[in-house]
Amino acid sequence: MVRVHRHTDPTSPQDLLADHKRYMDAQVALARMPFSKAVQQPRIRGKLVRCYTLLGARSQARVHVDNSATQKALLAVGLALRAYRLDHGAYPAGLSDLVPDYLDAVPNDPFAEDVPLRYRIDGDRYILYSVGPDGVDDGGMAIFDPNNPFGPWSQHQAFVNSKGDIVAGVNR
Repeated sequence: MVRVHRHTDPTSPQDLLADHKRYMDAQVALARMPFSKAVQQPRIRGKLVRCYTLLGARSQARVHVDNSATQKALLAVGLALRAYRLDHGAYPAGLSDLVPDYLDAVPNDPFAEDVPLRYRIDGDRYILYSVGPDGVDDGGMAIFDPNNPFGPWSQHQAFVNSKGDIVAGVNR
């Protein structure tokens, strides 16, 4: 019996399409995971390497999406905190005090797995924050990168390699 070995050309349209499909399926699986768990990037083979490298990292797109969700959650909780203070004369001891009169539920931190946004009272104000892309709770120390190559407008912006927390009223 003679075995016929099919030589596959990694640049053939069928192989490129198969590689693309595997890569995109892996991206979909990562997108469904909490940000803190989605750290293993799928492997890219052949000519697709250049294409996906030029498109930029999936991680930065994910940071952008999760940052938008974080900003919406921080805004909703911030408004609830303001309403609570107007009604009670002080901020609540914890975010759970806002439920159910001001919020249906305390929103989870999009950058953490099944953990709500962080909150603490600091004198006559509060600090409300997310752990941000690095997944480390820095106690409300805002992302700040004075050497960011994108200019002064981006010093408080969340990027994939940002260190620090996304703090309400500070980070965008």
